[in-house]
Amino acid sequence: MGSSGINAEYMGSSGINAEYMGSSGINAEYMGSSGINAEYMGGKAAYIAAQEKYKKTPEYAQFLVDKAKHDKKQKMNAISEPAGKPSRPMSGYMRFTATMRPKLAKKGIVGIKVASHASEAWGKLGDSGKAKYNDPAQKDMEKYKKAKDKWMNTPAYKAFLEEKKAVADQIKAEEKKAKRKAKEQAGGPTKKAKTS
Repeated sequence: MGSSGINAEYMGSSGINAEYMGSSGINAEYMGSSGINAEYMGGKAAYIAAQEKYKKTPEYAQFLVDKAKHDKKQKMNAISEPAGKPSRPMSGYMRFTATMRPKLAKKGIVGIKVASHASEAWGKLGDSGKAKYNDPAQKDMEKYKKAKDKWMNTPAYKAFLEEKKAVADQIKAEEKKAKRKAKEQAGGPTKKAKTS
């Protein structure tokens, strides 16, 4: 260690490893004689030119529209519903399918094939056979509707609706501002002229 507390043998007299960095303090082998990697700069310029060309295409305009829709949806989905939401009960057909699934699995019918077999069997049941599944489903649906109405009248749910409306209003204001800015950049009138 030298008097500065830095290994002078490793760092050289300037305090920088001259063997690694070159006389200018920059690795000349890596950076090239001009101090800037010409290959990197050429690639960057080509990329920027291609990007500018792409931004003038209809595909890019459609991308911006789709991205705006996606961003709007993401903002709205970020607001989560309050806890306690009752879950929707299964329909009569879904109850029937749930009872058929183990029987079909024993026969080796699994996955998406279950739907076609269950649908065919459901069609052959008739009204009295379907009532065995539809009647309990109807009773559960009535209970569900009452529970959902009760949940929707809670203060937490009302606060959720207010928050969702506030975000929707904010999105609408941002869209309006963006349209106005686009018109101004296009050189259109910023305000309507008053007529007398």
